[in-house]
Amino acid sequence: MNDFPLWLIPLLPFVACGVILIVPGRRARFGYIGSVAVSASALLSLLNLLANNSGRTHSNVLHVHLAGRILQTGYVRDPLASIMAVVVSWIATPIFFYSIGYMRNEEAPRRFFALMSLFTAAMLSLVLAGDYLLLYLSWEIVGFCSYLLIGHETGQEKNSRAALKAFSLTRIGDLGLLTGMALMLSHVGALDFVHVFAASSHGRQDAAWTTVALLLLMGAAGKSAQFPLHWWLPDAMAGPTPVSALLHSATMVAAGVYLLARSLPIFHVVPFAHTLMLFIGVMTAVGAAFSACVQTDLQRVLADSTMSQIGEMFLALAVGGTLPGIFHLLAQATFKALLFVAAGIVVKAAGTNDMSKLNAKSRSAYVGFLIGALSLSGFPPLAGFWSRAAISRDAHGWISAVLLLLALLSGFYISRAFLLAFPYPNESVEPTSWFMRAGVYTLAVFTIVGGFLQSAWTGGWLGRFLHHPQPTQFHLSSLYDTALAALGWLTAFALYRRHTENAAPAAWRMLLLTGFGTDDFPSVLARAMFALAHLLDGVEERIFNRIGDGAVGGALFLARNSAWLDTRVIDQPIIASADGLRALGGIVRKLQTGKIYHYLAAAFAWIIIVGFLVLAIRVHK
Repeated sequence: MNDFPLWLIPLLPFVACGVILIVPGRRARFGYIGSVAVSASALLSLLNLLANNSGRTHSNVLHVHLAGRILQTGYVRDPLASIMAVVVSWIATPIFFYSIGYMRNEEAPRRFFALMSLFTAAMLSLVLAGDYLLLYLSWEIVGFCSYLLIGHETGQEKNSRAALKAFSLTRIGDLGLLTGMALMLSHVGALDFVHVFAASSHGRQDAAWTTVALLLLMGAAGKSAQFPLHWWLPDAMAGPTPVSALLHSATMVAAGVYLLARSLPIFHVVPFAHTLMLFIGVMTAVGAAFSACVQTDLQRVLADSTMSQIGEMFLALAVGGTLPGIFHLLAQATFKALLFVAAGIVVKAAGTNDMSKLNAKSRSAYVGFLIGALSLSGFPPLAGFWSRAAISRDAHGWISAVLLLLALLSGFYISRAFLLAFPYPNESVEPTSWFMRAGVYTLAVFTIVGGFLQSAWTGGWLGRFLHHPQPTQFHLSSLYDTALAALGWLTAFALYRRHTENAAPAAWRMLLLTGFGTDDFPSVLARAMFALAHLLDGVEERIFNRIGDGAVGGALFLARNSAWLDTRVIDQPIIASADGLRALGGIVRKLQTGKIYHYLAAAFAWIIIVGFLVLAIRVHK
């Protein structure tokens, strides 16, 4: 199956987007079209994975002209692309079916399902791209769709502001990625992964490759909401729950992690950028986890959790390479999507995100959120346990201490959210749509079985597929993680078993809510810019304006003195000469009488004068 039509995988949801926009019909029909298209893409991605079981790379390549160069672009079938296509499509499918029930009475279902289909198509195109050019084009479509989906409910100003905030901040990272690509093109003359990585292997400690690596890291941090470009993600909860479930699990925030995993050959030759990746991951993971511990908004708890989990992926890529990072991405995609769709049921029923006002009466939501919370905490045998074990295996020293702290915090904040928002329902009131329950149960199954892809029971299949043949097994550090997660659950149970709203002191709450002040960075930056503007205004007023006033005064002085010189020195001689010539002309004019005898007399007199002069000269001699 070397000629497998890779382009068909993203094409199906893309076509579905167009069909949804033009087809007439009832509200539910739009969801069916998108769900069927994404399901077909999921089956094709699985066939593509099985076709690539040997791990060999095959490409569907086109040639394009850009900046006077002929570049290769197209889709690639290699282990990383195949795994990511399966993750994206198989997580998106239950979310699409869940959306059919969720959007039953919501506004603009046609626009919603068209954008969700385009969103999924762009993400599939991004992970299957064989070069940075196609990756970037898909990357931008993902960002644009997220902007429209976050602001889908147009009736509230906060939604539009949240969408604009997300779009603006991610543009900063996108600019870094675009600049890095331009530098690659000028340095290598190509943008396909094969040529770029081959050239980077010869550029160790090269300033150009250091710059490229830092710019790629900037792009990943913006898209994945990592420090210092993390401020937009908590506000992105303004969109409908299916948008949050898809955005936080397998699409937009996962795109930055995929970019780093794909570009690891460049980071391997740039130690500084590699270390910076680790620092960014640790900063975001710890800060967001502390913030999640004191949130009162359920979806903001999940948003902070996403930033923390993505930070762990950055850490995993920096410490262990592709396998632990992508394995945790896969695990996080399953349990985070499950947490969001389960939370969406109770939030939609209550009409609020405030955990103190939620009282879940849906057993499907209760069970789904519990399974997702246990997996996030790292309890065996769920997916989160295996992926955390894969990360811990390669961690040493202070990094191990950070992972233990994250295990404790993760167990605490997710159990706290579960205890506050999901008291056990004595009587179950399920959502009217079975599509929503089906989405929850399907993602719960994925969460339970997903971790076994890398367990010893499957021979570490995922690792072998990604050329890391060692399976993930039980080891002492993973048991420490589980023990600390259990301690977090016990602590939350002791503090919140009676549905207490918040047990943390107010001062600590404010500190933790801002991620130890990192969330205040935008306002601090704004105040610094205003202070700088005020300083520059003072410099302009006291220095440049005075210099300008002096220059103008000097110019006026010179102008006045120039007028005196012009009048007294230059103009006066010219005027006097003109007056003299005018007087001489008057005298000469009087001699012109027009009478002939006057002229003859004058001529006779002139002859006599000349004669006397000649005679005088001779006598003198």
